[in-house]
Amino acid sequence: MDLITQPGYYSLIQYCPDSTRSESVNLGVVLLCPAYRFIQARTVASFSRVEKLFGRSSFDRESLLSSLQAMQARIDQLWGEVQSAEDLLQFAQTRANEITLTPPRPIKVGSPREELDALYEELFPRTRRLTAPRALQFPELESIFRRPSLVGRVQYDQKVEIPVVGKMLMFPYAYQNGTLNLVRPEPMVGPVAAVMNRVERLALEGDLLQRHSGDDEAQRRLIVVLSATHIEERVPLQTRVKGLLDTYLIRAVVPSELSKFGDEVEATAHA
Repeated sequence: MDLITQPGYYSLIQYCPDSTRSESVNLGVVLLCPAYRFIQARTVASFSRVEKLFGRSSFDRESLLSSLQAMQARIDQLWGEVQSAEDLLQFAQTRANEITLTPPRPIKVGSPREELDALYEELFPRTRRLTAPRALQFPELESIFRRPSLVGRVQYDQKVEIPVVGKMLMFPYAYQNGTLNLVRPEPMVGPVAAVMNRVERLALEGDLLQRHSGDDEAQRRLIVVLSATHIEERVPLQTRVKGLLDTYLIRAVVPSELSKFGDEVEATAHA
């Protein structure tokens, strides 16, 4: 018996660091199948194609990985907002940063997950895929910055150059309230030494951002939001992290403050 198929649509997830040059690298694929109420993404875990086209020193791997993971997590939560090819196209057109989506293309779908896996294997043969998006570890923060009331008042995936060191970093969320607030999650997972190394780097980068705003730029501030994942087991580590960030006058939002922080952003952020 022939497998009954339904109309579906797929888009490519691309990395395009310079829109004026229109050079891009495929980093994943999205499949939408309205009849199955299905929309999901598969993304790569290796940036060898990016290195080959743009050079290893042209991008920050951790920032790009964070942005790609956030994109995958966002897409996997899109059903309800995106239920047609037109909805997917509209979502694609809102991506005004270096992680973009191509216009959707039609495809016949029997089993959505099998079709998505097949698309990935065809587009990225022998390439390991990303299966555990970091953004899924912090859905509470994502839900705050995706509130309908904040549409037009929040910027996503902002690429900012760190003064002095010249390093480019991606911040998943940013908002203005007289100061440009650059929000960076810290999942606080892994060995304590690894967490502290990440936070020490963030502290230095945040200090440079705050000290070296240009004359024609708004004052900038780094806000580090600590993940609630297993935080009850890591209270001493949370205290160390917050103490280090406080030393550099960098705001740290701990899990118990997250709801209040969300209300603050909603009350003070402006376009």
